[in-house]
Amino acid sequence: IEDLKAAAPRPVEGDGSALPVDTVVIDKNGDAWQHYEANGWEPIGGCCCMHHALPDDGAPYTIVWTPEENTNE
Repeated sequence: IEDLKAAAPRPVEGDGSALPVDTVVIDKNGDAWQHYEANGWEPIGGCCCMHHALPDDGAPYTIVWTPEENTNE
């Protein structure tokens, strides 16, 4: 059950800057965004415009994928 909870879509809190690198979210229009380490957020398959935080005009955002934590440490 815990795995299902972790995999379930959930809302983004704040501007998304605290989310792990490689996280993927969906905006209110159904467009996917990916979090990149150095540059912030970029739409997947869209324009090559980087944003340091998720744009307000796309809210609400839903987290659809986060990278797995390294449990080998």
